[in-house]
Amino acid sequence: MHNLDDLSLLTQIILGVVTGTLTGLTGASGMSFLISVLLAFKTSAGQIIAATFAVAGTNASFAIQPYLRQHKPSFRDYVVFALPAAIGSVCSYLLIGAGLSNHFLGLCLTGFMLIAGIFLRANAKKQQKQLLHMPEPLMGVLSFLAGCIIGVFGGGGAIFITLGLVVLFGIQYHRALMLSLLITVFTCGPLLVFSYMKGNLVVQPILVILAVSVPCAFIAGIWANKAPEKLMKRLLGAYLILMSLYLFAEKI
Repeated sequence: MHNLDDLSLLTQIILGVVTGTLTGLTGASGMSFLISVLLAFKTSAGQIIAATFAVAGTNASFAIQPYLRQHKPSFRDYVVFALPAAIGSVCSYLLIGAGLSNHFLGLCLTGFMLIAGIFLRANAKKQQKQLLHMPEPLMGVLSFLAGCIIGVFGGGGAIFITLGLVVLFGIQYHRALMLSLLITVFTCGPLLVFSYMKGNLVVQPILVILAVSVPCAFIAGIWANKAPEKLMKRLLGAYLILMSLYLFAEKI
């Protein structure tokens, strides 16, 4: 196992540029790139997850700004989506996430990204219909479970939320992306504190990554908020497929 401190300065800068840009374009799914690279460097799962909390939470707080002009979250969004997800993320991190293995993290990430990528590419042109009609308390329960996924798989787990909102509830993609970023901000804050208390947060390389990724996330978010929904789905689908194939090749 290697520490984040072992990464060269050039690698840290490249990670910042790519993760920031991808976060602005696709939401917290940009963290899957960070996870994939750190897995390839054989960084411990605890440090990887802690890094995603720091990078995803900070990037999301900047990337969400362009979306707030057209998709400002309501009080309902905070109560039904953000708060339950934050509670679920803390519970799952303390019970499961802190002891996650690299192999399990990579395996789950590979399978999900491949399935999600194929689905998005195949349905980019279709108008998404709402599959589920449920009361708000039940939606809060699902948000809690989505938060549990973030607590286990890191900040990039918010991509589960984006796809769930689009596929299950028929929410317009840009609004779903805004909610995904909002949930990322709410969940990653407390998780970052717990990661630091457990000694998994390596500060210096994370600060370098953030210094580069934050402006990239903000600029990419401005462009993504204006881009057609069909194009955004195709880009996210292609990205998820490529990253899943990369992770699969690493395991061969």
